[in-house]
Amino acid sequence: DTAAVEALIGPQVERIHPDLEWEFGVGTDAKHRFVVSSGGRPELRPLAERWRRAGPPDDGTWEFRPARQVELDVFHSGQVMSAGGVEVNLAAVVAQAHVDDRRCRLDVSVFHPRFFEMTEHARAHLAFLVLDWALGEDDVERWLGAVEAVTVSPLDPIPVATLGAVVEQAAERWAGERWAVMEGWHGDH
Repeated sequence: DTAAVEALIGPQVERIHPDLEWEFGVGTDAKHRFVVSSGGRPELRPLAERWRRAGPPDDGTWEFRPARQVELDVFHSGQVMSAGGVEVNLAAVVAQAHVDDRRCRLDVSVFHPRFFEMTEHARAHLAFLVLDWALGEDDVERWLGAVEAVTVSPLDPIPVATLGAVVEQAAERWAGERWAVMEGWHGDH
């Protein structure tokens, strides 16, 4: 009963933080998976991680994750998802990746033939969900730069489910020692 579960779980996750996202899925090492995600918001990732560390240990029935995991089955099973009131067959989602060696990032365009029927917000939200399922949320944050949900099919698109292999090749290409200059601040300082 999806509505009953949402009514039970949703408010509990919202008590932790109203912008956290959550979902259930098939587990990797257990029968079921429960994910509480920052939804790509870096400032919420530590909160999701603290939630996971404060929770119960994984067992044969449940595993708990602070970020969305790779779920390639959603692309092969013909699963349909509603986004912005539009039904989308996830097997038809494609991507195009552009390698940026200077930033060590992949800039990605995501396309589905029904994207033009959605608002820009709905397209972007679905594009990030699809990328999270294709790569895992942590690798989306680690390896992707610009992400665009496009309404015109890119040239030479690849099935989004194969994007993981592209990321692996890019990660090997960028392996080794690298330097970065970083700057940060807290509050007014």
